[in-house]
Amino acid sequence: MISIPRSKNAWLSTVWAVITVIGITQTILYKLSTESEQGWMAALRSPVVAALVGLGMIFFWIKPGYELLKKKPTTLKIPLFLLHLVGYEMIALMIFFLFIGFWSGHLSYTWYESFVSEGLISNFHSSAKSYFLFVATIFAYDYFSEREQSILKQKQVENELSKVKINAIEAKLQPHFLFNTLNGIVALIEENTDKAQKALIGLSDLLRFSITLEPETLIEIDQEVELLKKYLMIELIRHEEQLIVEWKIKPSSSGFKIPPLILQPVIENSIKHGFKNLEQPLQIVVEINCELKIVIIKNNGQPLPDYIVEGVGLRIVRQRLQSYFSKDSNIKTYQEGSWVINELAFGQ
Repeated sequence: MISIPRSKNAWLSTVWAVITVIGITQTILYKLSTESEQGWMAALRSPVVAALVGLGMIFFWIKPGYELLKKKPTTLKIPLFLLHLVGYEMIALMIFFLFIGFWSGHLSYTWYESFVSEGLISNFHSSAKSYFLFVATIFAYDYFSEREQSILKQKQVENELSKVKINAIEAKLQPHFLFNTLNGIVALIEENTDKAQKALIGLSDLLRFSITLEPETLIEIDQEVELLKKYLMIELIRHEEQLIVEWKIKPSSSGFKIPPLILQPVIENSIKHGFKNLEQPLQIVVEINCELKIVIIKNNGQPLPDYIVEGVGLRIVRQRLQSYFSKDSNIKTYQEGSWVINELAFGQ
């Protein structure tokens, strides 16, 4: 498995290593394809010295110079980089031919002539290419690193904003739910003290369970069903035989997670509006399709009006869906025969 370099120094070393391998390979192939009497040591002298000098110039001239010059005003950068290039050429070629002179033992009378004729005249353009290659490598590394950091910071900000938004929505949900449930229990106190006491115990259990849940945490659908049953126990105490609840759950091996108590306002709304002008028991059917991640809550109560006004409860449900899931998530309310349908799609 190939390891991709992560640091700037590693990238520069890798690029120079590739160039060095190419240079040495070309020298070996040339030596093998000719009948030159030059020994291998003499043949490999230039590419080996060039590799050592080039590596030193990268980390002691090109990189430090680039880091310094990139902070200069834009109008000065081009002339300063050209001067930096000239300095690189002069120093690198001088050191290269000094090494060659030492290695060959002819330093006293050959290195300067070689530096001028072979270095400044013949190989200046080749060294310039190496310089621009490494400047481009550093620039590309900085550009993509800064872009990656910018994207990460943007995602962090978006995540924080999302959490703030979710917390704000949840802060509206709890008082709304508690206020409505307590109102129902107050009405029970006047009718039947024992029923009111049981309802308060049920509310206490429900709040104890829900208060431990983190606002941005999703729970398994089974947990949500248990929460709903605790809430419906309070409603069943109030309405007794006048309220019938049926569950239809299509299980799935894939996890189906939703925000806690997101279905409670829908059921509460169904009970509140369903009982209006109803002379028969109100039937509520909860259909959960874990495979499609769809929940349908329907009731056979009061038909929908021509113009539907979305209340606080359903508005909070819609906001929570859009905050937790993709744009495909939604809640639709419509009439189908004698049934009022609330369909929640969790586009995860």
